[in-house]
Amino acid sequence: MPAVGWIRRYDMADAIERATGLDVAGSAVRRGDLVVLPTDTVYGLGTDAFQPDAVAKLLETKGRGRD
Repeated sequence: MPAVGWIRRYDMADAIERATGLDVAGSAVRRGDLVVLPTDTVYGLGTDAFQPDAVAKLLETKGRGRD
C-alpha cells in the first residue's frame, strides 16, 4: 500500500487491497473525511452528503460556495 503523507492508494485489481481500500474509504466517509473516487473518465472527490461539516469541507476544498 503506497502512501504519501496522508494519501493512501490501493490496487483495486488485487482482491485483498480492494477489500482493504473499500473498508478504509468507508470509514473515512463515515468520519466526514474526503475520498477520491475514480470514474471511467475523471477522478471525483466525495464525502457523506448528510454531514454538513463534511459538505462544507468538500466545498472549501473545491473552492466552491453553497450556491
